[in-house]
Formats: sequence, structure tokens, C-alpha cells
Amino acid sequence: MTGILPTLGPEHLDPGWMTRSPRYRALQEAVLAARGEDLELDIGAVEGDGVDVEEEGLRHRLGSLAAEGACTSTQVHLKVAPEGFADTWNAAQLLMGPQVALGANSPFALGRRVWAETRIPLFTQSVDVRSLEHARTGVAPRVFCGSDWLRTGAHDLFAENVRRFPPLLPQNSDEDPLAELLAGRVPALPELCLQGGTVWRWNRPVYDVTPARGGLPARPHLRVENRVLPAAPTVTDAVTDAAVWLGAVRGLREAGPDPAALLPHDAAVDGLFDAARHGLDAHLPWPGLGRVGARRLLLDVVLPLAADGLAAAGVDGAVADRYLEVARARAASGQNGATWQVRTAAALQARGADRATALAGLVERYAEHMEAGAPVHTWPLEVGA
Repeated sequence: MTGILPTLGPEHLDPGWMTRSPRYRALQEAVLAARGEDLELDIGAVEGDGVDVEEEGLRHRLGSLAAEGACTSTQVHLKVAPEGFADTWNAAQLLMGPQVALGANSPFALGRRVWAETRIPLFTQSVDVRSLEHARTGVAPRVFCGSDWLRTGAHDLFAENVRRFPPLLPQNSDEDPLAELLAGRVPALPELCLQGGTVWRWNRPVYDVTPARGGLPARPHLRVENRVLPAAPTVTDAVTDAAVWLGAVRGLREAGPDPAALLPHDAAVDGLFDAARHGLDAHLPWPGLGRVGARRLLLDVVLPLAADGLAAAGVDGAVADRYLEVARARAASGQNGATWQVRTAAALQARGADRATALAGLVERYAEHMEAGAPVHTWPLEVGA
């Protein structure tokens, strides 16, 4: 359970390692055809993050989508009533930076030390259909945050998907949505759903239909799919990350500042990438506060909002406290999955291991702690001979 497996090497990005699923083979062909050239990874080094490891970066040419499979995540879905969708999505957008700062767990990629949450730029670049020329002219990538706050409803996000991004996997169904509605049935909208599945927003709008069962008719619904979190070090850490997001979204929606009125959307996007670079050492934007250190913002603002939101949702107080205390301890200690990995690899290298040996030792120790289940802020640096 990690955002990017530290021992994954360039040799594992050969197309032969990819799943044989026809969907992903078709997606690879479509992405490379649309781009017209190989994919380029170019992730710059991060300086001044306070750890004793050589600063590095990552440059690599890809002839497949295999790097997408290196990025493992925790995706949290929240059903939302249509009239509350805009406020919920805006709250989720504002929380991208704090989420990634708290949960960063991907500091190594292809043997290189890169960002605290390298999965963010790696995934963005690994399915980028834009040519280098198009990227330079400002064409949006298919992995993106959206262009602005949402001021009406989910329809605007689906419309933006259609307007900005041509279909990668065309699908024609026999369904006539209007005829389905006139007949009193719920349309499945398969083309819309497939299109949404190839636009990788970090907070993705989802239309879906709950099938008829138990005497109840089929029911359509909307969800916000939160995609910014990496796979966490333990199940406890994963539930903690989900609880913080679910609680803070509700707390913001009901009693927090309105980000759409008080903060440029670009600032929230910058916060995501600052958190991906620096993790808990990032400085993040917040309405009315300017830029705040990530640890202080989490402890003083986000986690109290999460506590209020979970209480308002009816979550048992003891359960909420259990997971929020894990989040508080992680923020206070400054140790998330990324910092533990970096410090452990640095300690192993300081004892004479080369990078490959250090990463193998890191993964061995990581797996032992993961199976034991104690949250990552409690993990020691066990680097004895």
C-alpha cells in the first residue's frame, strides 16, 4: 500500500508488463495516437525540504501507458444531492492541498527521489495526450483540476469535459436518453460515463444509476469522486485520510468560508502542487488567511472542520476521535509516509547501501510495518545492521 512502489524501475515500464485488458490496450493506442509522439516524463527536483538526501529529478521517455499503473491511490466517493453539488465540489477543490500534504506517500519513482507525492505529476504526464507544442500553448491536460470554481451545478463539469476533450474510447449505445425519460425510466448515459472515465479530474463528477432491487426502482445519483490521495501506509491511515476529507467537506459546505467568493481557483490548484512537492512542509492558501504552513493549517483549521462535519453527519464521537487523533498526531509529528520513506532511505544510504539496496531495504521495512498496522506517524527508523 503505497503511492508508488519505491523499487519500481524503468525496466518495469515496458509494455509487456501492462495488463492484457482490452480497455487499457485501446486507451494506450488512443493516447499515443492523439499525442503523435512518445510520452515524456519531466519532473523537476525539489529543493530545501530539510532532509539529508541528494536532490534529484526525473526525466524519462515512455512508449506506453505503463507509468499510469505505477500510481496507486485511495479514491473516496461521496453521493451528493444535485442542489448541493457545487458547494461540495468547491469544498473538495479547496481541500486538495491539505489532503496531499497530510497523506503524501510517493517520494520515489524509477529509483529517483522526486516530490513528496510524485504520483501527482507522474500520473498527469503519463496519460498526457497533448503534444509538446500543444502543452506550451496552454491546452489543458486530461488530468487536471478544472478551470474555475463551480457556480451552478454538475452539468457544467460534464459540459466542460465534452467541450475540452474529444472521446478517447468512442462508444455508441442504443439508448435514447430522452425516450427513456418519457417512458418513466432512468437513462444510463453510457457515453457520458465513458467520457468521464477518460478525463481524470482530481475531483471527478460521477453520474451513476443504482439498479432496481428490493421493490425499489432504479435511482440516478451524482457523486464526487476524490482522487488526490495516494494509497496509504496502513488501513488505519487510509480510513483516517477518508474521514478527514469526508468530515472537512461537510464542515466547509455547512459552516466554512466560501472559497469561490474569497480565493482564486488557481490558488487552490497551486496548493495541490505545492503540497505534492513539499508534503507537510508546504505552505498552502486558505480563504482569509493567505498562505499558511500545512501542519498549522491542518491542526488549527482543517481537522476542526472535519470534526464538526463528522459530528453533523452522525458519526459516533469515539470513532471520529480515533481517526482524527491519528491525523493530528501525523500533522504534529511531521511524519507521513513520504517523510518516513525518505528518512529511512537516507539512513540506509548513510550506512553504506547504494540506492537500489536502500530502496529494497526500505520496502522490506515498510511492508513489515504495513502488516503490523500501526499508523505511519508511529513508525521508527529501523536501520540497524
